[in-house]
Amino acid sequence: KDLNPNLRTRALACGFFTSVGYIAQSAALVDTPAATVAFLGALTVAVVPALDAVFDRKPFTARTLLVCGLALSGMALLEVE
Repeated sequence: KDLNPNLRTRALACGFFTSVGYIAQSAALVDTPAATVAFLGALTVAVVPALDAVFDRKPFTARTLLVCGLALSGMALLEVE
């Protein structure tokens, strides 16, 4: 069936920005170590909820803080040599 035009526009925007992110990550691998690129890419786990709180004025919940903390702790453990 036909998609709602509003949904179609949002889906195209989401696909566009996802593609730009993948292309930027691939381009970064040319000059930057893979571990650094992976770490910066994984930071989106914490950055996206922060941006959501800033732009949509949604407060951080205890659950969001816990999950961000666990994700950042996991990334830190992966970066330890």
